[in-house]
Amino acid sequence: MPKWNFINGLDKQVIEVVNPRWVSALEVALTSQATPDQSRYHVNAGGATKEGNAIPGSNHEMAKTDTITHGEEAVIAAALEKFGREDPIEVIAFAGLGGGEIASPCGNCRDAIKKYTDPKKLVIINAPRGGGTAVLVPGDT
Repeated sequence: MPKWNFINGLDKQVIEVVNPRWVSALEVALTSQATPDQSRYHVNAGGATKEGNAIPGSNHEMAKTDTITHGEEAVIAAALEKFGREDPIEVIAFAGLGGGEIASPCGNCRDAIKKYTDPKKLVIINAPRGGGTAVLVPGDT
């Protein structure tokens, strides 16, 4: 399993104390099954709930500009379905080919995050699939 070192995306400082849910969300993101048939841009996402439940999610496309769902939406919807509103997502993580930058969810995904999570308790992580530097930012940034 890959190993990640975490940094604060806002000030680039190393985060010494790592929450196990962060690692869990990244590990489950590696199991997600994206189907980006048009863009070829895999959004392998994972989430961890307040209670520590991990859930994968990914993007799925059906035509040039149409998606069934984005990674963030898939994670949130799966958590709602499986755990309900009582155990909300508090970590959304992306494990991709790049990493090293602050993740930037699209407008629809930001709306879903705002509606179904508590952005003050949420962290969003972007990290390379193979390990390395994981960039973390608070959800209310």
